[in-house]
Formats: sequence, structure tokens, C-alpha cells
Amino acid sequence: MIADTHLLSTDFNTIRKKDFAISKLMQRIWNTKKRFHITNALRKELKLLYYLFSNPDTFPFTSPIAHIIDREPDFEAKGDACLDGAGGYSTDLSFWWFVEWPEYVKQKTVKYFIKYYYGVQSTRLSINLLEYIAIILSFAAAITRVTQGIKISQPHPTVLLYSELLYPGQKRQLHPRKKARHLPICLLL
Repeated sequence: MIADTHLLSTDFNTIRKKDFAISKLMQRIWNTKKRFHITNALRKELKLLYYLFSNPDTFPFTSPIAHIIDREPDFEAKGDACLDGAGGYSTDLSFWWFVEWPEYVKQKTVKYFIKYYYGVQSTRLSINLLEYIAIILSFAAAITRVTQGIKISQPHPTVLLYSELLYPGQKRQLHPRKKARHLPICLLL
């Protein structure tokens, strides 16, 4: 953070001097002859980026305008997860799904964690992770339905996914008469 107040000045000459100093610093950084060690992981990443940038026909760095502008979603889907399983449905796309978590997943949830792992170093799965998996499965089901030949009105449809994914620090509502807050997520198909 800049601690000097004179660097935050709006005076034209001060701004010019600051910009000149920054440009000289950038020239020294970019024109250095110093050699740096590149790890194997970084080398692989750089090769991948070079490959992606050198093949614009295969990997175009463009996006249709439909991916940028705000619009109403074409489809809606809802999903929910609990400590024993997850499920979801869409009346627009005519699908429903359900999955029961495997036993090793159930035992890492809070429901079973205290019973089996109390005092043992282990990783507990949060309900948010399970809700996120439900979102991914609903999105996968929507993609499957759209690619199976559902009639769509445009080349870039969107789906609005509802889930009870909690924001960090938000408390889960436990009262049965209160409606759960749904977090809408709009994704491109």
C-alpha cells in the first residue's frame, strides 16, 4: 500500500513524475538480463499456454455476445443435498435425478463424523460441498437433456440452477416453517 500522500496527489506534474518513475521501473524489470529458474511445473504450464495461443483455430479466444449480456434463463432446475444423498429436477427439461452418497462419504459428514471420528485427525465434508456436487449434477443433467435434442429457441441457452448453497458465514435455517434461501446460479449450456 502506498503510504506517501504526495503519491496520491492530483497535481498534473506530480502525476507525470510518478508515471515516469513507474515506466522506468517497468523498463528495468522487462529488460533485465538476469536468468531465472523455471520449474518443471511452470515449464509445462508455459508450453500449454504457448500451444493454446498458437492454435487460434482450435482454441479461439472469443465469446458469443449471448455469453456476455444479461437475459432471462431458458430453463430452470432445482437441486438439493443432504447428509445422506442429493437430488434434483427440472420441469422445463423433463428430468429428475437422485443419488445416495456412498457410505465412506456419509461417514465424513457432520451427522456421522462425531460418532466415528471424534478425536481422530480426519477431513469432514461440509454440506456446502455436497450442495455444490448437487449443482454440478443438475448442470450435467441439463447439458445431457439439451444435447439429446430438446427444442431450444437460441444457439446459446442458459439454465438457472437453484440450490441451498450457503454463503460463507451464513447460518442454515433450522426452523421447518421457514423457507430455505435458494442461491440462483445461471450457467451457459
